[in-house]
Amino acid sequence: MPPVAGLATAKLQSPFGYINQVLSLAPGTIEKAAPHLLTIALAWAQDSPLLVLSFDDANWPAALLQSAEKAPDGVARLANGKACVVGTGRFLIVGAPDACANMGAAAFAPLASDPAFAQARGAAARGIRPPAGAAEPQAQAIADEVDAPLAWAYVAMPGLLKALGEHMPADLSKRFDAFCTVSGLNHARYAVVTCRRPEAPSGSEAVLTFQGDDARILRLIPQTRLEIAQDVPAGTASALLLSWGDAGAFLGGIRDLAVQSAEAASDHTLRDRLTEAEKRLGFGFDQLFSQVGSGAAVYYPEAPPASLMSLGDWTAVVLLKDPQAFEASAPNLSLALLGRTSHGTTFDGVPMVKLSQASIFYAIRDNRIVVGGSPKAVKKYLDWYADNGRKPLRAVIGDRPVPALAWADLRLLMEGYPMSEAGTKVALSLYREASELRVRATCEDYDAVRVSQAPTRLYFGALVAFFTALGRETQLPPPTVDPPTTRNTEEIGLAVALYRNGHGGEFPPDFQSLVDGGHARWLESFVEPSDTQPIVVSPKGLKSSYEYVGPIPKTTSGTAIIAYTRKGLYAEGRNVLHAGMSANWVTEGELADPAGNVRTSLRASYEVVVKAFGDKLTEERKAELQKFYEVED
Repeated sequence: MPPVAGLATAKLQSPFGYINQVLSLAPGTIEKAAPHLLTIALAWAQDSPLLVLSFDDANWPAALLQSAEKAPDGVARLANGKACVVGTGRFLIVGAPDACANMGAAAFAPLASDPAFAQARGAAARGIRPPAGAAEPQAQAIADEVDAPLAWAYVAMPGLLKALGEHMPADLSKRFDAFCTVSGLNHARYAVVTCRRPEAPSGSEAVLTFQGDDARILRLIPQTRLEIAQDVPAGTASALLLSWGDAGAFLGGIRDLAVQSAEAASDHTLRDRLTEAEKRLGFGFDQLFSQVGSGAAVYYPEAPPASLMSLGDWTAVVLLKDPQAFEASAPNLSLALLGRTSHGTTFDGVPMVKLSQASIFYAIRDNRIVVGGSPKAVKKYLDWYADNGRKPLRAVIGDRPVPALAWADLRLLMEGYPMSEAGTKVALSLYREASELRVRATCEDYDAVRVSQAPTRLYFGALVAFFTALGRETQLPPPTVDPPTTRNTEEIGLAVALYRNGHGGEFPPDFQSLVDGGHARWLESFVEPSDTQPIVVSPKGLKSSYEYVGPIPKTTSGTAIIAYTRKGLYAEGRNVLHAGMSANWVTEGELADPAGNVRTSLRASYEVVVKAFGDKLTEERKAELQKFYEVED
């Protein structure tokens, strides 16, 4: 057990002392039992969770419950009867009354005796090991430690599917059972979730294991490489890539699975609706599938350093097998499926097609169709594609045999992300290996210092939550005052982002413009709940608890502070809004620190904004900035 005595007051020598009191145990009992605790597991039985503790000696569960008040069935009740504890053999079981009573009275076999569980546990314990002779024994031991699971969960799929069906409405349960049968999901044996350290080569993953590799849902997942990754720029903030190989087999297989599942549930309308859609198209879906290539991707480009990404920045690329035939089919496709007609247009000399009454543009080049939320997004991709020195995402993520991959560069995607300064990159991949369906999460370039601090905060938070949940007075020190919520700050940030999206990235001149333009959803967002005397900030009478910097260059770094709650409203600090639309609580000491970082220091933010103005900064505007950022020259 980790040392925790320092987290309690002198009267409460350790948190175990209070647990002894709650369980009516002699002082020191829990401390003595702790070294004999082998495992802690969370199980699910009788529709409720159970905490199962196992000891190296069968005497300990009985000893821990010896002085507790027990019912005739041997169950000790805690927390006014809402939770119970029962001892059986080497196990101590904590949970709801019915579940504890049944577990304590039944002669159950340990989960470890289940062959499926043993197989799953053994597979999870094995990480990705280097080839024989590739590492020295000491290096291998370190690699094994890094790759060892931090947390592991096992789910018996037959029991889970049965429980899900029983708790659904009758009609939905019938459809669910039909889908499980037709798709082969009912042949799934178990699911395993394994969490490892971010630096672990195996990553964290969820694995769904079937009885064999012939389940229909497994056969639908192609074992192909991400060819589409060659057609996505390497500098993207986030991307979703799909590689299905033969589009006819994959897309047609999904259609057939949906139709047959519906008909197995006595629903014959889906086939009729698809037939009607083909009539509107003027051709069959099989013909359309034959025109599509091996994959598709949708991505957001590199986020501008000055602002939140515009909704029009998204770009999608679909590989085509027959570009000419698809181009001829596209007008009918947009009209039949989206209800939109299309017409040709030109942007910056580039011909493309626009869907009427929608911000969707597309152009077909070579064997791909490029779709974007703006003509600028389509042209930007075409310019990148025409560059012979272009760097694709494939060069960054490698050539992995996975049919689906979600990729995100958190430094670009989320400027407020705690580890973003290190450029954290996350990949979530879906692939098939024999009779297993795997989802793996890997992390690169993370900030190890911040990660290492997280368990400490989590442990202390869990400890405090434990004592609070008991609902009894403890002798813990009084809690500190939590900082105010940033909900209003985030609402203002959203309004600013909407304004900028409609004004070419420009910052609003004042808060009143957010109201006049319909960008602010609620006037109450400008006033903090604790502010009894908000200040009037516009001639139209708008009141606010916030001060705003006013118009600044749209190239200003997203880390700069642009608004904050009025000084003195909160004693210890202020809610601040950054140019990148992230909201944070910052202490007064951090705001006043001239050597602090841009996110927290008013002086540092001032210097960033002044630099963005360049030689266009007037003396009048400079004086206004100095007042807002509390800078004295």
